[in-house]
Amino acid sequence: MFVMWLGERITEKGIGNGISLIIMIGIIARLPFALKEEFDFKLTESGGGLVIFLIELAALFAVIMITILLVQGTRKIPVQYAKRVVGNRQYGGVRQYIPLKVNAAGVMPIIFAQA
Repeated sequence: MFVMWLGERITEKGIGNGISLIIMIGIIARLPFALKEEFDFKLTESGGGLVIFLIELAALFAVIMITILLVQGTRKIPVQYAKRVVGNRQYGGVRQYIPLKVNAAGVMPIIFAQA
């Protein structure tokens, strides 16, 4: 209950989506320990060695980058405005674009990509 209240307060202050930020901070706080445990497992056990660990890190980085590109991506929807005639002049008839986000979920995909 306290964490949910804290997340609501963060959202009200305009810092960002409070619950998402708290989840992301929890994941990032455990990331160094998880990487150390994975590194130790790959070197000591029959886990595949250093090469497999580096491949895992590269895959993790690639997933995070692709997720960020998806979140930042926008799709341009073309809009054709009608022409207006006022007196002897003609106005409008231009083509503009409405930027529509590809992913409207916000930071949640980034959080789950890091998990």
